[in-house]
Formats: sequence, C-alpha cells, structure tokens
Amino acid sequence: MSNEQMDSFDPFQQAKVEKDQMREARENGSKNNYGGGRTYEEFEYLGLNPDEKKVFRIVSNPVKLNGESLTEKDSRLVMTSQILTDEGKGMCHINWPWKIKNGKFIADPDWFLTRVMNTVFGGTWQPLTEKDVDGVKIVKAADGKIFNAQSKFKSTNKFVVNNPNTPSYKRLKNNKKPSGTFPVDVMPSPQVIMQVIDRMDNWSVVNKTYKILATKANVVEYPNPDGTIKKVVYKDTGISFSMYEKILDHFLNFRKDWYIDCVIKRYKSTSGWTFEIQDAQDFKKLSPEIQKVISEEPLTEEEKSYKFNDLSKLDQISTFNKIKKNLEKLIRQVDIDYNENFLAELETLCTTEKKKFEELYGKENVENGNVDMEEEVQEDVAVTAPVVEVKVEAKVEVPARASREVQAPVETNLEAELVKYFPNWSKLDATDVKVMLADVDKIVPDKGIVYKSGVVTIPCDNKDCVFPGTTIRASFPDKVYNCACCGKKF
Repeated sequence: MSNEQMDSFDPFQQAKVEKDQMREARENGSKNNYGGGRTYEEFEYLGLNPDEKKVFRIVSNPVKLNGESLTEKDSRLVMTSQILTDEGKGMCHINWPWKIKNGKFIADPDWFLTRVMNTVFGGTWQPLTEKDVDGVKIVKAADGKIFNAQSKFKSTNKFVVNNPNTPSYKRLKNNKKPSGTFPVDVMPSPQVIMQVIDRMDNWSVVNKTYKILATKANVVEYPNPDGTIKKVVYKDTGISFSMYEKILDHFLNFRKDWYIDCVIKRYKSTSGWTFEIQDAQDFKKLSPEIQKVISEEPLTEEEKSYKFNDLSKLDQISTFNKIKKNLEKLIRQVDIDYNENFLAELETLCTTEKKKFEELYGKENVENGNVDMEEEVQEDVAVTAPVVEVKVEAKVEVPARASREVQAPVETNLEAELVKYFPNWSKLDATDVKVMLADVDKIVPDKGIVYKSGVVTIPCDNKDCVFPGTTIRASFPDKVYNCACCGKKF
C-alpha cells in the first residue's frame, strides 16, 4: 500500500471503521464547526458531467466522522441546503451544524434555523381512522384494526403536519429558484468536499493547485453592462455522501486505498441517475483515450507539492447575519403564522455574532466590509441577465434528504408487487423498504423497475446482477443498502 498522503495512521482503515459505525451506530457523536467571517476566493471544480467519463486522482484523505482534528489533506463533510431568498432572485446556500444519530446525519436540533424549520414542519403521529381507509394502502382488518398495509410493521398511525396552510409552510414547500422546475428540500443533506488532480486537462499542472470534485459544475456566461462577459459557475458544494461511500467502498473492497487514478461516469438510466466507477487497474477495459491519461503510479514530487484549497472556506456554518439578510421576511412570517418570537432571537444572535467578529478581526475591518458576515448570494442568471452561452447538464432537481428517513409511500399495493418481483426482498431492512416504497414508480416487463423522477440510483456492486426477467443491470436508490435482486449488502 502506498504511504503517500498518510500520516502516522492508516486513514483508509480509520474510514472503514467509521463507515461501519455509521451503518450500525445508535448514537455516534456530533460535530459543531460554527464559522467566523469569511473571505472569498474562487475554486476550480471538476464537475461530473452526464455521460462523460472523468479521470482524476483523489489526493484527499477520507472523511473523519468522530471529531478528530482536520488537516488540509482531509475531505470535509458538510450538511447543506438552498433556500429561496426573500427577494426571490436566487437561492441562499446554508451550511448547517450536524450530528450523527442512530447512524444518520441530522441537522443539529438546537441550532436556530433547525428550530424554525421544525416549527413549520412540525406535526404529530395520530391514529388512523375510518376516514383514512381506502382499501389499498390503508385497510381495515376483520377484527376492526385499521393499519397501513404498505408499512412493513403495519403501522396504525400517520404523521399529520400541524398547519400546512400557512404562508410560511407554502413558501418552504415550493422552495425553488425562479427558473427551477422542481422544489428542493429546505432541510440539508450531507455532501463531501474532496480534492483531486483532473487528468482530462492540465489546469493543476499550470496552476499548481488541486481541483474540487463536484457532482455538478455548470459554467454560464452573461454580459455585464460595460460589454464584458462574466462567467458564473453553478455547482454543488461537493459530491453526495452516498456517492462518496460508493467510491470509498470500491477502493476498500478492491484496492485498499484510492492512490491510483479513478474513472467515474454519471449517466441517466431508466431508473434515474447512476454512477459507474472504475480505476487504473481496469486498464484493459478502458477506452484508448482514457488509457492515454490514466495512471496507477504514485504521485510525482511535483504533484505532491501542489496547493491544497482551504476547505474551511466551504464548510463553515452559515452566519446568523447571512440568515437575517436573506430570510428575514420568512422568519417574520413564521412568527406571525406560529406565534413565535424567532426574529427577535435572530437579531440578538446577529448582535452577539458581530461583536465576536469585531473581537476576532477588528471593529474597523467589520464596519468596512473587509470581513463578510453576510456572504454573497448567487442570483439566478435567468432572472438577472440575458444568457449569452450556457453549458448545461441534463439536470433533475432532486429534493435533498438529510437522512434515510422517507415520507410515506404512494397509495398503491406496491409492496406486495415488489415482494413477488424481487427474489431477495426479505434481505432489505426496514429503511430500505421505506425508501423503495417511496421511490419506485412501477414495474415494467422487460425493463425492470422504473423509479420516480428525480430519484438518484446507483447500480448494484455485483456487475452480473440484473432486474428479474431482463438484461438490465439492477440499480437502487442511493439510500438503499441491500440488493433486493442478488441479496448483496452494499
């Protein structure tokens, strides 16, 4: 095993331990990395554009999840979401403090914005009644018991939002940018920021700096009033945690570490977004074009000397001043709708935060704007200016999920069909079942499973695994951890 980029311990062995703990833990610690003022710099991103194989060398260490101190070489995990600003011209990017509970990432329940959202989306579990019975999803047994027939545990309760008719609830449920098609979840989902050398160009060679890997990085050009052209990069913070796990699992299972070049293709199949992962040791299976640039040799001394980006600029928790600047009207509306006093609390938090910044960076720097407490929000180009040239991916806006918890499944007798269809349905755990019932659209003969629009899927690790009665490789939502076809645990 190569020792490059390793300190006094094996980060991959540590990552394996923590990955296993994540899947088995029942209260595994927490993290708070509240950030101070930020100064901004441009980062160069490697976007995994659809239907293109991207070749790169990962230079970051795996994510640390148990509170260990971080170095510039470590990947970072952030919980992030986007919320439409009060002005309605762009999305406010929010980084949330997070904890690990029951092996899942959750937003810190004590943080200000988490409490606001829990107030709006709060509800209660209530018993099912005669009015809920539809004979398909909700049924009534001969003994009079009413239960959810599509629930693995035959639940007799339902979750009811306290007040789904308030202006603040409706605004947050319709959370999308002006040019967007689908609403996105206001609650955060975990993403991983990691650094790479892009083998498809010589940017790192010329600039002596690593790139940041992102699921999407779209470049848009539009004119300034003075006739010059401004380039804007719309990108994800990094890659989804589920995709990170797939990459890590690939190298832990087959190579022990990821210090050889990696090849990833992101493409849309009939069942949603899918990822294909290969590496330099699959050389004979790769195209001649990729064979020319890929390498399994250790990094050269020059490549080791390249600059790591300062990821603390990307993973700091969003400031209260940023929240107030962009979401003050929303917070005020929540106070009106739910008889709360969040805005007054936010103003106090902002005052305290400003004093802290003045102590850290100097009052003059704060007052002169040299320390950005509010952070710039990138407006929607489609609203603010005519587009000159757009390089856009085939994009599906996917509601972010902060954990493997899912909403109730659609009202069909889907579970019975899936039990009959999949030979190893019994290998799924309770969460896998919930995810499948929520994400599956239908079963199509000769084509397999069709998932709902926006569902991100990843193929089974077993390359010979296909949907029953088809030659189509089996794939499952990225929150499913067991294969219903071959029974393999991901």
